[in-house]
Amino acid sequence: TGGRCFGYNTGQRWTVNIDEAAIVVEIFIMSADRYSLKRIAAVLNQKGVPPPRARKGNTLNTWAPTCIRELLRNEIYIGNRVWNQRMYIKAPGTNKRVARTRPREEWSEVECPELRIVPDELWQRVQERQKALMKKYAGSGRVSRAAHSAHLLSGLLVCNECKRSLIVISG
Repeated sequence: TGGRCFGYNTGQRWTVNIDEAAIVVEIFIMSADRYSLKRIAAVLNQKGVPPPRARKGNTLNTWAPTCIRELLRNEIYIGNRVWNQRMYIKAPGTNKRVARTRPREEWSEVECPELRIVPDELWQRVQERQKALMKKYAGSGRVSRAAHSAHLLSGLLVCNECKRSLIVISG
């Protein structure tokens, strides 16, 4: 189960893709060095590093901040394969599939040390930074767009009605 994962050759047996693994480590180092998701994507795009797959509706193959965020959260990079993290439900009226996170107790995990790409110390630094960003920018448990917004005051103002952060999406 599971599709293609950047940094690995997938199929019947997963193996580390040396070229992509070097990019994965570079992404983790940039994050640990306090680069924003947007800045990491920009650096990779500027270098011409091919992304895991093309973005929907985009003719250019480029890295997206959301892709970087998911990569930084993926435990496969420390040699832990995890299945059954999400369930997909149909959204009423739209018939689109929407992902919902399952409780951690329902996840299936297998240790695969041969698939480790990121050293534990680097993983811990990045995860601590991600937790700090979540605490600073989101009450919902997810890092909001404000965390990597180019607009100075995004995320600092709070709605008096719903108590959520206000963000600038476009100038």
